[in-house]
Amino acid sequence: MQIIFNIFLNISLTDFKGEVAALLAAGLWAVASVVYGRLGQRIPPLQLNLLKGIIAIALLTITICVRREFFPILTAELI
Repeated sequence: MQIIFNIFLNISLTDFKGEVAALLAAGLWAVASVVYGRLGQRIPPLQLNLLKGIIAIALLTITICVRREFFPILTAELI
């Protein structure tokens, strides 16, 4: 996908994958902070932390299943 700002400036979005990922992560972090802040007013802290932990485990499990990386393979290059 190309974005053309003018005749002389051609920028591909694939050149900025890291920057886009960083901005999306920051945005999601901000949204999560607001959501958990509001939930924290209604739910006791211990229950909120347990809920966040359950959600994190569920999302990690889904990621592992989708990527089919149940047991990562370690090679000498990675160690």
